[in-house]
Order: sequence, then structure tokens, then C-alpha cells
Amino acid sequence: MEPKVRKLNFVTNQRQAESTLRQEHNELRQEVKEVREAVENLRSDVKIAMLDLAKEIKAELSFLAEKVGSQTKQLTKKDTAMSETQGSTLPLRSDTDLIEVDFKICPDNRQIYVNRMKDLVTQQTELSKYKKCTLRRVDCGLQRRRTELQKLA
Repeated sequence: MEPKVRKLNFVTNQRQAESTLRQEHNELRQEVKEVREAVENLRSDVKIAMLDLAKEIKAELSFLAEKVGSQTKQLTKKDTAMSETQGSTLPLRSDTDLIEVDFKICPDNRQIYVNRMKDLVTQQTELSKYKKCTLRRVDCGLQRRRTELQKLA
């Protein structure tokens, strides 16, 4: 082959290679753009899910607060009645309170004190269970979103 033909072949091959590289580069840019859009969509989905979850939690908390408030009112009424009849209030705040209550408990009023203590323990247990349940739901939702993001990466 003549040098001019070789040079033309080389230039042609180089131009084809550059064209192929440009095309591959454009394809990669497009893929990167699509992945970015997918990630952004997932981010917005996660934000929406978090907002929805926050709304649910707020609704449940307000419901619980309402229930606890009504129970507190009932317990306060019972406590007031017990205070008036027994001269003591629960919960106990010191050892002295415990000793005073212990002296005041008799077979006639024992059940009042037992019921009051049960009410207090039940109220604390319900709040604790709700907190655990809510935290588990939040953790599950976040873990699900992390898994979806990892799959895309």
C-alpha cells in the first residue's frame, strides 16, 4: 500500500474510533442521567413515605394522648376520691409516703390501692408497647427504602 492510502486508512479508522467513543460516551451519559433521575425519584418517594409515616404517627400519638388524658382524668377522680377518703395520693414520691400509705391500708380499702397501682402499671406498659411498635415500624420503613436505594446503586 502506498503511504498516502495508509495515512487515509489511519485517519478514517481514527475518525471511526472517535465516533464510536463519542457514541459510547453519549450512551453512558444517558445511563448516568437515568440513574440520577431514578435516585431522585426514590428520594422523593422516601420523603413522601416519611411524611405519610409521620402523619400516621402523629395521628396515633394524638389518639393515645387523648386516651391517656381521659384515663388520667378518670384516675385523678379515683385518686381524689381515695385522697378524700384515705388522706393519701398515689404515685408515691418518697419512702415516707410509702410508710404512710402502708399504715393506712386496711382490708376495707386494700382493693382501692391495688386497683390504683394496676392502673398505673397498665398505663406505663401501654405507652412502652406503643413506643416499641412505632419504632419498629419506622425502622422497617427506613430499611425498605435503604434496600431499594442499594438495588439501584
